[in-house]
Amino acid sequence: MLVNKKIEDEFREFAGEERYLRAEEYQKQNKVTINELNYKNENNFSVKAEVKGNYDDYNVYINVEAGEIDDATCECEDYYNHYGACKHIIATILELNKNNMYEKNIYGSGKIRKKDLKYNNFKEILNEFLRKYCK
Repeated sequence: MLVNKKIEDEFREFAGEERYLRAEEYQKQNKVTINELNYKNENNFSVKAEVKGNYDDYNVYINVEAGEIDDATCECEDYYNHYGACKHIIATILELNKNNMYEKNIYGSGKIRKKDLKYNNFKEILNEFLRKYCK
């Protein structure tokens, strides 16, 4: 896990159970694209992501310092109406925690940008495998 459990729990509490469950679905449906990740450890990181919502794509920014949520913003209406953790913010945290690709790549430079990643999803990995080994 790349995010301290305490931090994930705080986001869950801020969002409420309904938003959290919807965020889990967003993460499972691969609606989160992490565009930039500056990572020191589970208590110190920042992440910029784009989340495909039901009505639009939303930019998310999360900054955690010394184990505390320093900043978490989203462009969605829900965030602006409640100034809490919306499902897009939660989905970003879940993507960071549940997608092993980030953990495998993170310990090299401590910085990942989308353009640095060879594959963005399972389909791309499968297509590369088929090209190489199933000729």
